[in-house]
Amino acid sequence: MATPKNKIGLYYEYQQNWENYSYGQGSLGGGGTTSPESISKYYVEPNYWVQAHWSSPVTSRLLLEAGTTFANNNWVMTPQAGNPKELPAVRELRTTTVWRNLPGTVGQNATHQYNVSGSLSYVTGSHTFKTGALLLRATSHSTRDSTGNATTLQLLDGVPSSVVVYATPLEIDEKLGTQAGIYGQDQWKIKHLALYLGLRFDYYNASVPAQHLGPGPWVPNRDVTFAEVSNVPNWKDLSPRLGAVYDLFGNGKTALKASLSRYLFGPEIITFTRLANPVGAIASNATRTWTDSNGDFIPQLSELGSLSAATFGLPNITTRYDPDVLNGFGKRSYNWEISTSVQHELFPRVAISAAYFRRWWKNLLVTQNQGVTAADFDTYCITAPADSRLPAGGGNQICGLFDVKQAKFGVIQNVITFADNFGDQREVYNGFDLNITARLPNGALLSGGTNTERMSRNTCYTLNDASLVTASAQGVTTPAGTPRSSAYCDTQPPFLTQVKLYGAYPLPWWKMQVSATVQSTPGPEILATYTARNAEIVPSLIRNLASGPTGTATVQLIPNGTLYGDRLTQLDFRVSKTFNLGRARFQTAFDLYNLFNGNPVIAQNNTFGPAWQRPTVIQLGRLAKFGVQVNF
Repeated sequence: MATPKNKIGLYYEYQQNWENYSYGQGSLGGGGTTSPESISKYYVEPNYWVQAHWSSPVTSRLLLEAGTTFANNNWVMTPQAGNPKELPAVRELRTTTVWRNLPGTVGQNATHQYNVSGSLSYVTGSHTFKTGALLLRATSHSTRDSTGNATTLQLLDGVPSSVVVYATPLEIDEKLGTQAGIYGQDQWKIKHLALYLGLRFDYYNASVPAQHLGPGPWVPNRDVTFAEVSNVPNWKDLSPRLGAVYDLFGNGKTALKASLSRYLFGPEIITFTRLANPVGAIASNATRTWTDSNGDFIPQLSELGSLSAATFGLPNITTRYDPDVLNGFGKRSYNWEISTSVQHELFPRVAISAAYFRRWWKNLLVTQNQGVTAADFDTYCITAPADSRLPAGGGNQICGLFDVKQAKFGVIQNVITFADNFGDQREVYNGFDLNITARLPNGALLSGGTNTERMSRNTCYTLNDASLVTASAQGVTTPAGTPRSSAYCDTQPPFLTQVKLYGAYPLPWWKMQVSATVQSTPGPEILATYTARNAEIVPSLIRNLASGPTGTATVQLIPNGTLYGDRLTQLDFRVSKTFNLGRARFQTAFDLYNLFNGNPVIAQNNTFGPAWQRPTVIQLGRLAKFGVQVNF
């Protein structure tokens, strides 16, 4: 019952009629090559959220709090209204144009999630203590069906060429059994020293329920049941959070700070569960050639060739997790972070701060193809093309490239496991911050600072074993085709600095104020992804590529973290005026973004060829904007 000492808050939101017609919006639309009747209709059915919160200050020192949330989300994708689901879509392969109906799969994604939490806070003279817990559970249910009786027609120059068939209907279920967290923290003040002591226990358990798949248009005899898959994952972790602040001179003008913390991380947790779901691994589509013998543009079974995927309609699990990764205490990927900083008041209303941060990652993962060994690969080199924009002008030998032997071509039995099983993988971040804030006479304000950072990475343990397909990366991406050599495996980019400054000054008339922001950031990293032809590789490999004489190989010509574009600098300017009108307060503003109309490159084409380094995104041009904000 709600009383002055028992406060209850309730929140409810309901969403039913939202719809989106996703023409030209990425995977759901298709832009100018998709006709209006072939775009998807996306709507909710329905979504709602319910929250409740209770708090009770039992005494002046003791506070109790509790809360709960339930969220129901249903997202549905269907063809346009009036389009029969049985009508197949048509795709022209030459132009990628799609018409007649929505191609591919339609269906529903439904998630249900609820959580409860509670905490106790207790304050004494020198201690501020808090402990609490959180419990969360959730389920996910997805359905997949297809238009055109699970068939999309494909034409080449207007002539029937092939059909894409789908192993629908499918139903995919996952269950987050328990996500729990229990924590305790205390702030302890001892004269000029304040200690922050925290400890958190995390438990995470997810599973895949038993599932059944029945027949469909292209899988008429399917009748399969998959058993429950438990503990994908089942993790337990204990993470400390420690900090200290010391008033160096006891006058509140100089503070020394330090902290040590452990943080959990990793890919989105559902990816672990999804990878273990046999239904999610089903080869859900395949292509069949189509010879329209009678010219009726209706594919008959006798007119279709064999399936392009031999495992069509069946689970095709090519990647799985090592059980040791998914189960146990301290098995989840994490990082440690230490930080130190000093804050000092130089003069009244003028303060500076300097800080150092260091993070290092543990329990890093690597994908190993256990269907092959290091002996199943041959090495080769290529000669980089000559180009003055490449390091040393190009023309150099790039070695450390591997090609699987023909007998093992296409063999994929990937297992994701700990990198520590093979060697020492290091990923370390170092960062330095320097900031100043000054509140000057007459209401002027000046603030700004710099951030200088570097993310280093070493994966040299993979140099001689091409069965190690990919290694996880937290801050440095390893592009496809990266050679296995010391120049590429030990990434030590230069320290990169960004600068940001802000200033504001109230003018002495008409309650006007001028302000400006300047920012300067490092330019984009430049890479060069080269497609090497078989003829370039044969002299070194002494055979054709395993993919055949028409095969190609992707090669990175520039090591990570060695070449960057020009810096990006931008100045923004604002003039604003505030005035009152009755009980309302108005703030008018005139903004100029990118005052000097700079056009530095934000992103460029990194594929080596005629368009290499051609800008794909540049800084937006000068923009003027007028605005009014009303508070009443």
